[in-house]
Order: sequence, then structure tokens, then C-alpha cells
Amino acid sequence: MEQKKVHFPADDDEPSDLKPPTPSAARAAAPRRVIVTRCPQCKVTFFATAAQLKAASGAVRCGVCQHIFDALEHEEKTPEKDSNTATGAQPLDASQSVSSPAKAQVSPTGELPSPGLSDNKSTTVGNPLHVDADINPLPELLTARFGKKKISTLYSAPVFTRSLVAVGILCLALQFVFTFSKQWGQQPHLRSVIVPVCSVIGCQIGELQNIALITSESLSVSAHGSFQDVLSIRLMLTNHAAFAQPFPKLLLRFTDTAGNSVAQRLFEPKEYLAAKFTNHNRFPARQAVRVQFDIMDPGEAAVSYTLDIRK
Repeated sequence: MEQKKVHFPADDDEPSDLKPPTPSAARAAAPRRVIVTRCPQCKVTFFATAAQLKAASGAVRCGVCQHIFDALEHEEKTPEKDSNTATGAQPLDASQSVSSPAKAQVSPTGELPSPGLSDNKSTTVGNPLHVDADINPLPELLTARFGKKKISTLYSAPVFTRSLVAVGILCLALQFVFTFSKQWGQQPHLRSVIVPVCSVIGCQIGELQNIALITSESLSVSAHGSFQDVLSIRLMLTNHAAFAQPFPKLLLRFTDTAGNSVAQRLFEPKEYLAAKFTNHNRFPARQAVRVQFDIMDPGEAAVSYTLDIRK
């Protein structure tokens, strides 16, 4: 008959822990490679290996909300192996990696002995646990912390602010155009932009005109050949601009020997132009026009004269 040997502990043996194992520790010691557990607080699903459960008697710390819970009490039931084979799904493996930012950590709780009590035994936790690929905890976590209305505000506030700033800038630009439309409208490189804008907002820009580009030449004053006390004025006006513009006004002034004004008169374009120009009243670009008109003789005191071009 086979004899059974009974071992009695020696006096120098370390006393064993006489406490009965907790249910969690007993279940953690079960020969299972990996389980799927769900955090009861943030509902994130994790993989946990048997070695990790054994290190903390089944307690784990959620890598998302830092909540400590019993992984075995919140274990997620997985389909049987034959059902996996029938549906084509692969069995869970602790080495599988799932693309999710959430991580779980194994953390000792109050039930574990102090780390300083054992010198020759150490437990090393492997790579951070991964989250189930079918679970995306970020929306639920943000909703729990900030609320749905706050999350909506976080995304809608910048869009509303940008729209408000854009409307403000547009209104300010239109106000500047309305205020300085006449000045800016006289700039050929800005006129092409100002004209369509003013047609919408109703500002007036007037005709493009630059009298600095109009010169007078060959001015002469002589007695009229047919009428007494009448002077005949002749001159040449030249438009040096690259654009057609309205004819200018002409200011003819007579002075005496001391330089004092004796007589002066401002002539409108229709008063000094020939009939062929009075209809359209526009000075062609880069062209010269000969002007001739008559005036009354201002008298013998008028010994000198000048001609100014006015807008």
C-alpha cells in the first residue's frame, strides 16, 4: 500500500497566512489567461490578465477615471469558443492591442500586504491594458464631466465669435468706403473696386478727374478784329492723363502795374468750348484741344493777365 507523507512545519519556518483567501483572490487564482472587465464608474471596458489580477487580489485601477474596483465582480461575459468559431470572431488574447487612448492600471488596495514585508518576491505589471475597440469612452466622459450643453458650447462658441468678428470687420470696411468714396474713387487703381461697392451701398464717387494732368499752353490775348472793346482769348489745353476726364474751369485774371486785380472771370466748359465738345463735356485722354473765346476789354488799367485751371 502506498504511504502518504505528512509534512509538519519546522520551528524556523515563517508563519503562513492563516486568513482564508477572499472570494476575489480565489477567483483571481483561477487558471484563466485573460478576462474582460468594465469600470462601474465610467463604463470603459478593459482586458486584464491573470497575473495582473493575482498581483492585486483582483483589484484594478481604471486608467481613465482612476476608480479602483474588483475586476472579477464586474467581468464582462464573453461568447464561448465554439460560438466564436461559428461567427468567425477570434478569441480574446492578452497580447492584442486595441486603438484607444484609455488605459487601465493595476493598483494595490488596502487588502494587500505592505511592499516592505517581502524582499524576495516582486510583482511587475506589464504593458498598460488596452480598451475594447468597440468602446469610445471620450464622449461619455466629457458628458459626465461637463454636460451636453457645455460640450455644445465649446464647439459653437468659437464659430459664433469668428462670425461676429467677420461681420464687424465687414461693416467697418463698408463704413470707410462710404466715408472716403470720393477720395478713393479718384485713384485709378482703387476705382475698379470702389465703383461696384458704391453701387450696392449707395455712395457717390463722382467722375474720375485730375486737373494736375491738364496744362494750358500758348495763351494769347488780342483785340477782336470785328468788334470794338472786345478781346479774343486763344490757348491750347492738353490732357496728359491716361483716362478721359471732365473739362476744367478756367479762371482768367487781369492785373495792373502794381499786381492788383483789375478784373477776373471764371469760365465754365460750355462757355469756352466749341459745339463739338459741349455735348459730352469730357476731355479725351492724351489729347490737346484748341480753345478760343471772346471777352469784354477790362480797360487800360489791365496791363497783365493770368490763367488758372480750376476743378
